[in-house]
Amino acid sequence: MFSYRGSIAQRLEQETHNLLVAGSIPARPIFQFNYYNFKLMMKKVLIISGFGINCESETKNAFDSVGASSEIIHINSIFDNPNLLDDADIIVFPGGFSYGDNLGSGFALASLIKISLKDKLNELIEMGKIFIGICNGCQILVKLGLFNHKDEKITITNNKNNIGYRCMWKECEAQNTWHFEDIRQIRLPVAHGEGCFIDLNKNSKTIDDLNRLNNNGLVNDNCKIILKYANGQNHNGSDYDIAGISNKKGNVIAIMPHPERAICFDENEKNAQKMKSNFSANRGDDISLYKKFFHNLVRFSSFANSQ
Repeated sequence: MFSYRGSIAQRLEQETHNLLVAGSIPARPIFQFNYYNFKLMMKKVLIISGFGINCESETKNAFDSVGASSEIIHINSIFDNPNLLDDADIIVFPGGFSYGDNLGSGFALASLIKISLKDKLNELIEMGKIFIGICNGCQILVKLGLFNHKDEKITITNNKNNIGYRCMWKECEAQNTWHFEDIRQIRLPVAHGEGCFIDLNKNSKTIDDLNRLNNNGLVNDNCKIILKYANGQNHNGSDYDIAGISNKKGNVIAIMPHPERAICFDENEKNAQKMKSNFSANRGDDISLYKKFFHNLVRFSSFANSQ
């Protein structure tokens, strides 16, 4: 797939050059072909919808804003034909309340996926396809066990201290991974009552385990911290201040905050004034900062899917 897309772009570039040489178009054309942006534009994003998922539209808007070609598809269509996932470069499980969060947030849909799609997902993950879960989607990916390693497991539970559901903006710190390249600190909206990451092996970690955690952000050999709540911002009590994680390969991403909601300028500006953030160096008031996260996903899917 990757080489085929590359050949289309190269052919268009060559044909444009031939026309210039032949004098058929002006030496200063109205547009200038950009091979890099062309590749971004051709990236296909599938956004899952259905049964209580309710953030698919703003998620589509976020990916469209960075030049990807995104499509919303009902989960039943995927259950009926799992091969629909094959042509996607990025598969997204957006936020919402799938199946009303009965039996626990994300649990019901994760259980159905285990029955019908788990082998397909594992195949695509191994191929390098990018999967991202946001909020409820994060809960689904975690409850699929995609960040476990042997007996080392991570889960998500109710927010601690009986605080219940919270909808607010939080200061977050990006870790040194490609997902948040060129982003250091960022304000993000959160909206969940069950967003507490729990390392089920926390009390049995060795000194070596703790060193890997502190130095490399590795919760286990298949779970890396990519986003943390800043000091004093961990409202839900997550272990190690976790706000987002990825698998070892980096192509399965689960984050509880909602970067897709921050694309809206009115909401962003209103909350920037409300919080009076101290993150002056890179506080996130610029919409492009939020787009950068989605841009990174689209850009790096080129490398992941060409492995």
